[in-house]
Amino acid sequence: MRLNTFKKHFGARVKRYREEGGLSQEQLAEKIDVDFSTIGKIETGVNFPSAKTIVNLINFFNIGPAELFNFGKRNITPEKDNEILYKILNQLYECDDKKLEYFYKIITYLVEEEKHNADGEKFDYFYKMIKYLNENK
Repeated sequence: MRLNTFKKHFGARVKRYREEGGLSQEQLAEKIDVDFSTIGKIETGVNFPSAKTIVNLINFFNIGPAELFNFGKRNITPEKDNEILYKILNQLYECDDKKLEYFYKIITYLVEEEKHNADGEKFDYFYKMIKYLNENK
């Protein structure tokens, strides 16, 4: 992941936690002992906070470091996660072995591409997926 992308993702997480707490940038800045303009710069990815500020954010939001640094694209609650998995499983139960193998290849391809696409660059999933499936029949 590129540094600018990392800073933007981090800033988005801070903003999300701040907004969920119903705080303005000024209020959060006061709570963690930084200038209010610092919060704006962090949230927009212009600046990255000091280690002290990161610790203060973690302590103030009462979260673990992994939660603050989790930049996964998924923002799904366990309930929503279970609902999605249930729908997928219902669809798969209706498939024959050939279709199951096909779905497995699609999922494997998408997961592998996501691992190789850590910078969030856009590319044509479907074109590459079709090419991959044709090569791996």
